[in-house]
Amino acid sequence: MKPSVVIMNFTKVYEYETFYRDTSFIWLDCRDIPGTYCYCDSGAQKTIQFRMAGLPLSGIHFLDSGSYHYISKFWTDKIREPFSLVLIDHHTDMLPPAFGDILSCGSWVKEVLDGNSNVKKVILIGVSDLFISQISPDYLPRVVIPDSLQTLANLTTTEPVYISIDKDVLNPQTVSINWDQGNMSLRELAAYLSVIKQKNRIIGVDICGESDHSLLSLRDMKAVKRNNRVNRELINLLSD
Repeated sequence: MKPSVVIMNFTKVYEYETFYRDTSFIWLDCRDIPGTYCYCDSGAQKTIQFRMAGLPLSGIHFLDSGSYHYISKFWTDKIREPFSLVLIDHHTDMLPPAFGDILSCGSWVKEVLDGNSNVKKVILIGVSDLFISQISPDYLPRVVIPDSLQTLANLTTTEPVYISIDKDVLNPQTVSINWDQGNMSLRELAAYLSVIKQKNRIIGVDICGESDHSLLSLRDMKAVKRNNRVNRELINLLSD
């Protein structure tokens, strides 16, 4: 059975994709909310959380481009039991924001660790060694970095997991990203997800990493088509 799907539309990119149209999806239009690109100001946060309030935590939530990855914090805020956060990403998203205390796409995991008493650990998969080296020592006791599929399979977790995927973890042959990205293949990502599914109860999943453009001026539709294909594959992989 395909899981329920929430589409959070910030840039119109999903209007050019079709992967969700044969699912039971909820469309959440966020294009009218100011103060959301890369950074989320307090007014935008209240508006987004208000619109998310009645949405189910279970299922798959598509968050638009990686510039909106901070939305994952709002989904994890809904969790009312101890859990582990599985982050599949090229980056740690654990850096302090460049401008004061404002929530950003690069700081949201830090915000979860700082403010969510239910998160027990963060499991990082696919993160570049460069960004791992930048993790503050204060967070290392709560961070787990499995270096292989076997290590992940041997990892013991008693709590359920929430999975957050940024498609920038994938190689350029699989998706087109207009910022730095990793070298994981879709087959490797599928293998990691298979292990996680076998060993853990999954509370929910979110996925970001769409083509980060204004669709009014988007010329390279190949990037959208690649993301569309990968999104469809991820729904299939995560289905029961």
